[in-house]
Amino acid sequence: MGPATRSERPNWPWIISCGLVGVLLIGAAFSAQHFWRWRGVSLSAMVDLGSAVLLAGVLFFLERRFVRNVEVVATRVATTTADSRIDEQSQRTAGKFEELSRRMDDLVRERSSRQDSAIEALENPTFRSVATALAEANKLNAFPFGEIAVQASRDWAEMRLAFSWVSHAGDGRFGIPAGPRLQIRGLLPHKPGVPYVSIGTTWTAGDATEDVGDRLRQQLEQAGRWEGAQTFDWLKTLDNLSRSIEIAIRSRRRDSDGWRLAGALFELVGDDWAITDGGLECPPREFRLDPSAFPSRPAKMGSLKYDWEPEAPPWVSSDLWHELTRRCVSYFPVEKGPAAMTVSVPLTEGPEE
Repeated sequence: MGPATRSERPNWPWIISCGLVGVLLIGAAFSAQHFWRWRGVSLSAMVDLGSAVLLAGVLFFLERRFVRNVEVVATRVATTTADSRIDEQSQRTAGKFEELSRRMDDLVRERSSRQDSAIEALENPTFRSVATALAEANKLNAFPFGEIAVQASRDWAEMRLAFSWVSHAGDGRFGIPAGPRLQIRGLLPHKPGVPYVSIGTTWTAGDATEDVGDRLRQQLEQAGRWEGAQTFDWLKTLDNLSRSIEIAIRSRRRDSDGWRLAGALFELVGDDWAITDGGLECPPREFRLDPSAFPSRPAKMGSLKYDWEPEAPPWVSSDLWHELTRRCVSYFPVEKGPAAMTVSVPLTEGPEE
């Protein structure tokens, strides 16, 4: 407690005055008896009055001390009670936060377990397992526009396939019905003197995995682009798809033993390179070339040239660096302007049972 306030201090003038008056009255009574030989009721009254006044001062002093001591004890009891209640409230609040933290940890573990199960299911690639894994990646915005491109041949300079699990608007512009679709779009390298062809297919729930791969091969044959096993490898494609989904999801989760990409994944190139909306990245070397380093695309896409090329790091072969920058030119820089009319949106839920 702090120093006593004025209301807590004894009223010393009052106490002293009572004491002096009482002593004077008693002294006067004894003096009157000794010097003037007083006798009777008046002398007894003076003694009683003096004693009463003196006692009043003493009692007042004792009463203030008693009240102050009681107030001190009461304050201490109140403080202890308040501290106890604060401690109980703090313990209850801490318990609630611990419970909330446990529930959040449970949600994170449940979500991570669901994502890991989807990745593991790609060991047996089917319509359902591929669509489910893509949906989990879409929940994390792991792929720009919900599409991931993967190498579809043994040679990284040959064909790629872009996979997406989307809901199509079905507005009649492309003759595609509305609803969820597992789309596969071919990305064929430009070759001088060879006309551009477009290949692709929709993987439906009733399709066997091998039938989908065979449809794509037939399209290559019909377009005159089939040149043997080096042109298209369906098993390699599915393996690359599984690896891309796993790397993208683990990067978004910031797993301690995974790549930490600067952006959403467009595609992987070889074993060490990734093209993301954060740039051209080589995580094992901690290298990244920012998208702003790339030149603007020409107004006429037909006049697009690939003669721009930044200086290659000393540990990258010239052929690989040329291929990396050639692919990046088709992505970067990201042009900002009016939003295009969306015909499909990425799905975040897998196929219905």
